[in-house]
Amino acid sequence: MLYVLKEQPQTYAKNRRNYLTLSEPARLFRCLRCKLHIINEGLIFLARRKGCSSLAEDSKDNVSEVINAAANLAKAVPVYDDAIKPIAIETGKALGTVGKLVNSALAPLRGLVWGAEKIEAWVQSRVSAKLENVPPEKIISPDIAIAGPTISELKYRGHKPELSEMFASLFAGAMNSDTAQKAHPAFVGMISSMTPLDAKVFATIMEGEPIPYIAVDLKGKEGSINVLDLVSDTLFNANVFPSGYSNESVQKLKSSLNNLERMKLVDVNMDGYLSAPPFEKRYQELEDSEVVISFKEQLKDKNLGGRSIWIRKRFIRLTELGRDFSEVTLTSIGT
Repeated sequence: MLYVLKEQPQTYAKNRRNYLTLSEPARLFRCLRCKLHIINEGLIFLARRKGCSSLAEDSKDNVSEVINAAANLAKAVPVYDDAIKPIAIETGKALGTVGKLVNSALAPLRGLVWGAEKIEAWVQSRVSAKLENVPPEKIISPDIAIAGPTISELKYRGHKPELSEMFASLFAGAMNSDTAQKAHPAFVGMISSMTPLDAKVFATIMEGEPIPYIAVDLKGKEGSINVLDLVSDTLFNANVFPSGYSNESVQKLKSSLNNLERMKLVDVNMDGYLSAPPFEKRYQELEDSEVVISFKEQLKDKNLGGRSIWIRKRFIRLTELGRDFSEVTLTSIGT
């Protein structure tokens, strides 16, 4: 049996006028959302129709079992024994206090979760802007494998501008027939696995040449121990680290690079170095830095157990996957 929901003529006309005022991306988004809703409702209806009788009986039995178990437990265990009653009351008060603190701590998060209306507004503004210079005949419906997960992830990551902009570029790329084949569904998960700092670090690596860095090790017969990593100040620009170079920023950078390398977006090359003269100069600047000189001074009179300081030249660069990813999520499709 088919169920048809018929709108009143006035309501239908009003909704149609509202629909026609939307941009093409927003219309496609609304159609997509309706399709997802219809599919979801259809699955629920079929599931209920198929198993309603057995579910009702099972549910009845389960409820009876739970009620009986609770009743037996209440009989077996007194609510409070006189000896522990004061302690239990105090514990209850403490839990109440903790609950208030938890609610207070979670309160700021409530406004960060995006609803359907906010996501639709986001499509209307940011995605439309990125498709502004694309010919209308090239704007297509996005692949559901990209659009669906993107909409879902925006609920919890849309409030982070660095990530929402990457999602907007990916969404727009999937709606442009010239770039749709480059927009891979896996890119949604990659953006979701990033922090705003990861996005900034990746954008910086994408913009320029490979970045030199050095690893300072203590090398002995049994092997080497890495004690210090120094990277070119390219990654310590004001956009990435407003406070500049510090021990804390170095640790954050290493964490970001580890995450980007885990996703195969960048390669922290351990098997070679950049031999061109401009890079040799930057390697030398790293070796002559105050950090390395101070480290050498500290170890000058130490017994290193037969170990010696060993400086390895390395570099950071985009992988092929990283280039494909950056073309769809970072390079401008429109604005």
